Amino acid sequence: MIRKRFTANISVSQKQLESAIRKALQDKLTKGFSKAKSKIEPRCQELVIDGLKKEPAYNSILNGKLKTDFGLTDEIAAGFLSNLEELLKSKIKTYYKISNSKNTLAVIYLDILKMDFDEVLAIPEASYISESKRGSFEIDWAKWLLTEGVRVVVSGFQTSREGTSFKSRTDGTIMLPSKDGTFRVDPAFAGNQQSNLVVRAALNNLDKIEQMMFEEVMRIFS
Repeated sequence: MIRKRFTANISVSQKQLESAIRKALQDKLTKGFSKAKSKIEPRCQELVIDGLKKEPAYNSILNGKLKTDFGLTDEIAAGFLSNLEELLKSKIKTYYKISNSKNTLAVIYLDILKMDFDEVLAIPEASYISESKRGSFEIDWAKWLLTEGVRVVVSGFQTSREGTSFKSRTDGTIMLPSKDGTFRVDPAFAGNQQSNLVVRAALNNLDKIEQMMFEEVMRIFS
């Protein structure tokens, strides 16, 4: 047997080494992200809906002061919240983009509320038509709750529960004509475009969402 030994010096620059490592990590991220995404999005949906249900306005719509003040039936209240939950879940998306920055491998994005409030207000139960002896009126209660803050939303009327000959269709309050009467959303629940029931649904569990995402992404490289 003849055996010869050859020695070769292979020179690899620091830049080439960093580039090779970077490409290997990016390839690993590309292959593993789909699995991470399949866990991130459902878990994020759970956390956002949990955050929604933590809001005092949620239970008040379902069976509290807001339901009474707005004259909501059980069907309207439950239907709106159910449709709102489905809308919020449908707007949760996560994706990534490979980065060319020297110190960044990739940027991972999570869209939670990438939508216009018009989509919320387009939920069928977000408003209803109130029929009375005084005529028909559209009650834009979700718009009032989510965007109008504590501003007066109805003038010339006041709410009442007792001492009237009118019957509430929900056994709650009714609006009666009043020269100086006004109606506004209860300040305890009133929201605006920057802070309302929907926005806070995402913010309530934001720390948990960030931690969950970090853990799932790190599993790709473990």
